[in-house]
Amino acid sequence: MKSSKKQFIGEAFGSLISNDKAISCSKKSPVWLTILLFFLAIIFAVIPMTVNSANSYGSAFISRTAYGFDKTMTKIALEMSKDGVNYLTVNDNHELNITNSSESPAYKHTNVNTGRVEMEVYFSAAKDSSSKRAFINTVTDHHYVLSDAGETTTYYHSSYVVFFNNELYCCLYELGTENVLTTSAHGDYKTMKPGTDIVTLLTTVDGVKLTPTSDQAVLDILAVSKNQDALLNNWKKVFDKTYETVRTQNTLIGTGIYLGIFAGMSLIMGLLIWIMTRGKNNPFNYLTLWACFKIECWASVAPGLIGLILGFFLTQYAVMIFIMCLGMRVMWISSKQLRPEVR
Repeated sequence: MKSSKKQFIGEAFGSLISNDKAISCSKKSPVWLTILLFFLAIIFAVIPMTVNSANSYGSAFISRTAYGFDKTMTKIALEMSKDGVNYLTVNDNHELNITNSSESPAYKHTNVNTGRVEMEVYFSAAKDSSSKRAFINTVTDHHYVLSDAGETTTYYHSSYVVFFNNELYCCLYELGTENVLTTSAHGDYKTMKPGTDIVTLLTTVDGVKLTPTSDQAVLDILAVSKNQDALLNNWKKVFDKTYETVRTQNTLIGTGIYLGIFAGMSLIMGLLIWIMTRGKNNPFNYLTLWACFKIECWASVAPGLIGLILGFFLTQYAVMIFIMCLGMRVMWISSKQLRPEVR
């Protein structure tokens, strides 16, 4: 290997921490390498967000202590099995076989201690977005009286699950209030095999489908903690499975958006370097816009790597890490290595 190549490779690695070497490499690097570094930097920065989105689960919203989901939905699953519900089977079009829609809940769970309705389950044959939205709005408008003291009436809303023919939707409310919790889920049945019976999935424990024949039998099954845990896990599996398509879509869309944002910021930073070297007393005012863009590309690799590493630990700030690090390095270069002459 020629000594010039060795020197360039050494400067290339040194450019991760040295602004002088980043500027030097930008002058020597071919166009293809500059473009490669541009894309590498933004890809490094976007990886943590992509991985985080790809590892999300539809059941992440379920919290036993906060929502009482284990006591409400596990009981309702057994009640559906008791009643022989057979229209929640996925067909060849990856849809259910619901033929009727009712604005009244097909199943609901009432807390025996407080008398409050805590969970409702609806079935709807709606398929298009507008019809489903109208049905959800109708369900949302349905609330219960919490207290009626004189002229003041307080209402609350129960959490609910809606089985549409082509979508599963769940919305949770804070118990005894009309406050919608930020944790809700929706998904479809596209990743489920045709012939899959959702009621069977929900009520199978240790390979055996639970088919209670009476309300007391339902309570007897739930009295065994192992059964209750298994039934709750079945609901989680269903929400995870129905969320797979949504997760893929969200991951692809989110990755595209972040790539666009980071690419745009990189171009803006290259333009910023060009603008800050336009001064009459700046010895670098001969730099062209392309030359400034090349400097930015070499300077962006280190922020991209920082975003890649810290993004996994600081997930909430992953988007800002690359932008802030790149902005600080560009300002550092502009105010130090490319600063105007002091007279």
